[in-house]
Amino acid sequence: METLIGITLSVAAYLVGSVSPSYLLVRFKTGEDVRQTGSRNAGTLNTYHRLGMMGALVVLALDVGKGALAVVIPSLMDTPEWTVFATAPLVLIGHNWPVFLQFRGGKGAAVLMGVSLGLFPAVTAVCLIPIALVMILFRNVVLGAATGYVLVCVVLIIVGTEWPMVMLSILIAVLAGATYLFGFRRRISELIQSKQWRRLLAFRFVE
Repeated sequence: METLIGITLSVAAYLVGSVSPSYLLVRFKTGEDVRQTGSRNAGTLNTYHRLGMMGALVVLALDVGKGALAVVIPSLMDTPEWTVFATAPLVLIGHNWPVFLQFRGGKGAAVLMGVSLGLFPAVTAVCLIPIALVMILFRNVVLGAATGYVLVCVVLIIVGTEWPMVMLSILIAVLAGATYLFGFRRRISELIQSKQWRRLLAFRFVE
């Protein structure tokens, strides 16, 4: 029975991840497919460009929420220990490659934040301060998110978190980071070919 519950929650994590608030909200408000406008990413930043701050905050809250739920619910239920190691990456995979949207979704930064908050609330909360400062000082959300990926993993090691949980954090951070790089591979290639190293190193390839 425990194994069945674990499998069910894992499948549910992918399906919940596949529900895209960005796509649904932009479609409802404008009739547009958010994946066909702006950065073509079904996420918070592209929603902001289409609907403004309120729309972006709604999408951010829902994406963070589904990431957190995917790891909090297994911890509250009588599930096998491996369950959270399946639900954490699967909710991110569902967001990035949603079955409901022909496997074209977002990049996973907000979902990763939710997973991190659900698994390591204190560490993540502390790391949010420097992440916000990077975003404000450099006016770059992607650079702030990248800083967050690295910072949370480093702090987890410093405070002596169990290695399986550290490796899980690193795994989902690498997955989210690789999705970003792959999604903007053409723009990154253009910056390299034109030798715009400053824009490349500052993560200015999303605009």
